[in-house]
Amino acid sequence: MTARAHPELFPSEADIAALRDQMAAPSLPPSQHQRLAVELAWALRQRDTPEALRALALAGAAAGSPRGLLVQAEVAWLLHRGDEALQFADRADAACAVAADPVGQGDAALVRVSIFDETGGDRDAALQAALAHYRRGGDAARLRMAETWVACVDVLADADTLGERWPALLQQARERADPGIDVYVQAVEAAFAWNRGDLVACIVAYQRAFDAAIATGQLRSAITVAENLGNACCSINDLEAALQWATRARELVQPTGWPYATAWCLMQTAAVLVSAGRPEQGKAWLLEGLPVLARHPLTRDHAIACQVLGEACLALHQDQEALDWCEQSLAGARAVDGPDLVCGTQRFRAQALARLGRLDEAVQALDEGRRVAKANRQWRHLPQLEHAMALVAEVHGLPAPPGSPHASGAIHFLHEALAAGAQVAGFQPPPAWHDELSAACERAGDMAGALQAERVAARARELQHGRRAEVIAQTLLVRHETERAQAEAAQARAEAEAQALRVRLLQTQATLERERTRSMLVHAGKLVAIGRLVTGAVHEMGHPVGTLTLLSESLDDAAQGWPEAQREALRTMQGEARRLQRFITRLRDFARDEPVQLHRRELGEVLAEARGLYAPRLAMERVDVEEDVPPLTLRVDGSRLALAVANLAINAADAMRGRPLRRLRLSAEVDAQQLALHVDDSGTGLSSEVRQRLFEPFFTTKPEGQGLGLGLAISAESLAAMGGHLSAGDSALGGARFTIVLPLA
Repeated sequence: MTARAHPELFPSEADIAALRDQMAAPSLPPSQHQRLAVELAWALRQRDTPEALRALALAGAAAGSPRGLLVQAEVAWLLHRGDEALQFADRADAACAVAADPVGQGDAALVRVSIFDETGGDRDAALQAALAHYRRGGDAARLRMAETWVACVDVLADADTLGERWPALLQQARERADPGIDVYVQAVEAAFAWNRGDLVACIVAYQRAFDAAIATGQLRSAITVAENLGNACCSINDLEAALQWATRARELVQPTGWPYATAWCLMQTAAVLVSAGRPEQGKAWLLEGLPVLARHPLTRDHAIACQVLGEACLALHQDQEALDWCEQSLAGARAVDGPDLVCGTQRFRAQALARLGRLDEAVQALDEGRRVAKANRQWRHLPQLEHAMALVAEVHGLPAPPGSPHASGAIHFLHEALAAGAQVAGFQPPPAWHDELSAACERAGDMAGALQAERVAARARELQHGRRAEVIAQTLLVRHETERAQAEAAQARAEAEAQALRVRLLQTQATLERERTRSMLVHAGKLVAIGRLVTGAVHEMGHPVGTLTLLSESLDDAAQGWPEAQREALRTMQGEARRLQRFITRLRDFARDEPVQLHRRELGEVLAEARGLYAPRLAMERVDVEEDVPPLTLRVDGSRLALAVANLAINAADAMRGRPLRRLRLSAEVDAQQLALHVDDSGTGLSSEVRQRLFEPFFTTKPEGQGLGLGLAISAESLAAMGGHLSAGDSALGGARFTIVLPLA
């Protein structure tokens, strides 16, 4: 897998392994390494968000590329920083527009869709924009995925119409197997199955969607599908399986640190808990996640959360609180034009109103719910609304409507609920409805009706158990097929990886041997050259410099009465003598191969030490110095870092000699992983030829006799030993910029 302009939306594990191998190549150019780092970050954005950010940190300037901006947009969305996510998406879109890259613009539009799903916004317009961009770009796979995503959205609004619009699309998607797109295909299949009442097919499709999401690293989708599976299992009264899927979703979301996904997961799990007869625990979990959802009160997810809270409070007989939550849910449902939410909320709202003695309002709520269900073809809600009316009639002893053959309102509306359910494909009324009808008939003295209802309830329980067994058998079969395919693929990958590993091992051994030999030769060359130099230089320079230092220091007492200018000259002479001694020490250090001594040091202290080394020289050259460096802690060899900074500053002073404007600026950029310390000057800058040899020992651009060409080589070696590196480029001041990169402590 090589760096591409448009990496796969959902790269496989094999793709990621290939990326890592390419990045580990020793001869890879830095620019190519940065592009691959961006692609790795893209592949890991949901699989492992922290690692994706670490990969992006390695990308350097490439992190500002359109693909790098898209990674940052999606990560900001996952961390629930919606405004920041939109800003990154907009920047990526603008950059792709300038580059005439419609596929990149489509990817930016899809990120907006995810953001608008959570925060509110024109999600449909963003989806249509993605479709248009992918058509212009000719990316068939992305276009199929976006079309299937549209189908997922449409099925919530009107599944019957969806069945007329999208059959060809779904058939094409089935024929062109693509694990990344299969997540969406199977989600639509599940929605179709739910709409026709085939809950077995619905659960099986969701299970396949979950497996595809896990296989392709779509962790956010996997969490959503797992919760949907929990709700689907609730509908067939398989509460054990429902709680297992809810637990699986929580296990997936827990290590991610994604606030919104965590809150949404708590909400969906709470719905399962309420259905499982544990409303108190469900309410507690909902209240824990609600503050995040409440940041966007007029959104679908917030409306659902309030609806489930209303249901939980009803189960706990907290009727006024239930009504308050239902009112919030109804406002959100109307704001997002969600007829299904309106129907569900009015059902619970009516029950709360009835318990509070507000009978007329309860009936009005149920009437509106039934009107909305019929107008928007929400047929599955009609039986539930009629059943809610039966409960209201039972609580208030309402009579049957005029012309009804039934003895009470409760009996009448229970029959209406069962009749409405019979019109919905696959709808199976809960056995409890027949139990309620039996009890109502018995209270009305209709013993034959009570006995008949009790018999139907028994048959309903048998049917429910049979459906549950069928679901379990089908899901086990799908799981077996999936695991077998995964095992076969894993075995094939393992064999290929083992062979590739053997090849890489041999290559690595050969490379390490070459590197070790080269390192030994280089160091031996250093020792030979420095041995010759130091033998003479240290011997010839050491004694005179030592004598000069002692003599200058012995004049301190006699200089007490000297004029200030002469005392300043003496101090300068002492400083230069000590600098010569340090220079001789550096020559010795370069010849040795001693390890660095790493300690936790404050950056300000190290820079103060460096300032003591370079300040006299910069003052003599009349260089203006600016420093803008934040306080932070590093794990470094402080003395070597100070020498490296001082060497860069003194080199800058040499480069600015004779120029009218002489400025030196020390600044820093810090992220979560590392420090980049910049040393900028207004000197002559660096030519491309000079940059190629800049860090070679004994290479210098200074006039003969004014430099050995060891300063940058020593500095680069020292920084590498500390886990950092030194690079050079152009400065905004007009000269050169040297950058020291070091990891934070």
